[in-house]
Amino acid sequence: MYPDDPWLEAAASLRVELDVQVRDEAYEVFVAESARGRMADRVGEVTLLLRCGQAVEGELRADDDSVAGHLIVAEPSGRLMLVPDTAVVTMAGSRPGLRPEGRDRERTLGSWLREAWQADDVVAALRCDGRWCTGRVRHVGADHVDLVSDGCTTTLAVAAVEAWSRR
Repeated sequence: MYPDDPWLEAAASLRVELDVQVRDEAYEVFVAESARGRMADRVGEVTLLLRCGQAVEGELRADDDSVAGHLIVAEPSGRLMLVPDTAVVTMAGSRPGLRPEGRDRERTLGSWLREAWQADDVVAALRCDGRWCTGRVRHVGADHVDLVSDGCTTTLAVAAVEAWSRR
């Protein structure tokens, strides 16, 4: 590069070595951050295909309403859907996002359901057979929830629910 000036040649060579070293370190950080990424950390418009065959479309959100092990999807209608990670078969249209730092503990689904119970909200649950069950929460157990609608109580196994919403 600089055959007439050995000092400039040495400086240019050192600069190239540093650039390579910085790129290598940046790549290592990128790979490490990518490995930490979860589906819930993805962002953008998305179409989720669930185990029951239903699709959920909207924008992925990560905010204070987050629930451990669940995605939050804001549908075009404005309804927020809470979708268990384990219910998702495919995810189309989203892109990797950065995992939020400093989030001490996410809420559990049980605490989300108890909040709905306390607020007397109507909860809708998409069951694994593709049908919806709607009602007000009357009991939250470790692995089940009771929804009451028109005086009838339906006990749902939490593991059999593909998506939740409340209003």
